[in-house]
Amino acid sequence: MTVAEAQERIDSREFSEWIAYNQLEWFTDREHQAFLQSGIIASTVANCSMSKKKGRALAPKDFMPSFSHSDSSGSNDDEMFAKMQAFSRRQNAAVKKREDVKKQQEIKEEADGCNEEFRRNPRG
Repeated sequence: MTVAEAQERIDSREFSEWIAYNQLEWFTDREHQAFLQSGIIASTVANCSMSKKKGRALAPKDFMPSFSHSDSSGSNDDEMFAKMQAFSRRQNAAVKKREDVKKQQEIKEEADGCNEEFRRNPRG
């Protein structure tokens, strides 16, 4: 629809209402759905990586942006950033642990190979 067509179809009062609505709910259902899908993926990854003893499971809404105009302090952004940092620390610790276990296995396999070779030929 062009601007001229819109001007013919709605009056200034209705236009003002749409502007007010847009300021309250500026994202579309499609964008909200995309935020929800991203939140589902992020919460699934986070929950799979967390220990079951770490408290409550994270929900998709924990990873979705909040667009309320009443909160201008940025605390939601800070909270989300803190959650992502905590998730990163846990993920990095898990990766390091897997790498350490793999390295220990490699050392053990190398030692076992040396022991086996020594058993076959004890005089070198």
